[in-house]
Amino acid sequence: MAPQDRRSNRGKKDKADGQGPGREVTVSKAMSWLLRHGAAKERIAMDEQGYVKVDDLLKWHKLKTLGLGMEELVKVVEGNEKKRFALRWVGGGDAGENTTVAMSTDMTPTEDQQDQSQAETETQRAIQHAATDLDSSHYLIRATQGHSLKTLEASAYLTPITLKDEKSVPETMVHGTFYGAWEKILASGGLLPMSRVHVHFATGPKLEEVLPEVEGGNMVQGPEGKKTNVVISGMRSDAQILIYVDIRKALKAGVELWRSENGVVLTEGMVAEGGEGAKMLSSEFWDVVVEVKAGVGVLWKQGQGVVRELPAELKGRGMPRGKDRVDSAERGGRRRGNAKPKLRVERDDGEAG
Repeated sequence: MAPQDRRSNRGKKDKADGQGPGREVTVSKAMSWLLRHGAAKERIAMDEQGYVKVDDLLKWHKLKTLGLGMEELVKVVEGNEKKRFALRWVGGGDAGENTTVAMSTDMTPTEDQQDQSQAETETQRAIQHAATDLDSSHYLIRATQGHSLKTLEASAYLTPITLKDEKSVPETMVHGTFYGAWEKILASGGLLPMSRVHVHFATGPKLEEVLPEVEGGNMVQGPEGKKTNVVISGMRSDAQILIYVDIRKALKAGVELWRSENGVVLTEGMVAEGGEGAKMLSSEFWDVVVEVKAGVGVLWKQGQGVVRELPAELKGRGMPRGKDRVDSAERGGRRRGNAKPKLRVERDDGEAG
């Protein structure tokens, strides 16, 4: 059995035995941390679209220690349920050692690429090339969303959502959060990007799918409602509270909205009237807020504000494992003593998307 196959099987066994995440999850989280947050710190060149050379990625000490190769990387990109990564094939010579990453993203597509269906993404084309070309110097990779790197230009790697293009406007825009964050969100008056560039939103589930039957929906009341425990890009499957946004109202007010390649809706929000404070998506653009795990139902409505308080036993719950550490870091949480921060890639997935 090849070494890579043994590592893959060992990762699956560890997950089955409850000893930790499988190898694919470990690799995915390491890649996410580097491509979303750590490229500059690790001195890996990244262009304005967020692309890095796959050669550089595979040489990074964390992935080199894991023994990640090109074939396995392609499988991780293709198999990721939330489509967190975008892969680009640039061919021989276009991503060589003497070519900057920035130059490679401005290349004219080859005839082969032009012949592909317009509906296919760069990633799908790259995966097709990988069937016969596993030379890592021929590829670039980036995270589709979730960046904290302020140097990236949204217009370079995201698609704008605008009322001028009705097809770009999703029917649903919803942010998933947790009991432990709800009171803080209310107090702040909206949703903040925190340390990230954007607030993340999913395009489902639809409101009627999560409202209890007594409130005009079709969600069966009870803990851990099954209809919300699905993989949706832009939201953790264990989200306890869903904040639905009036997307057209936000667009009309001048809020810039973007869509990533994997379908996540992103926004920095906007500065409140008067020009003071940080950017946020103000609650004035919310439509309705629904608790979805314990059958509580609607918590907040536009024009009315809070219509139902969370029960005391839910208010007292902490953040889910992983999420609390991410939020603490995003809120500038203190470290004990003068200890340097550790590379905790295993916690990066605490955030939606």
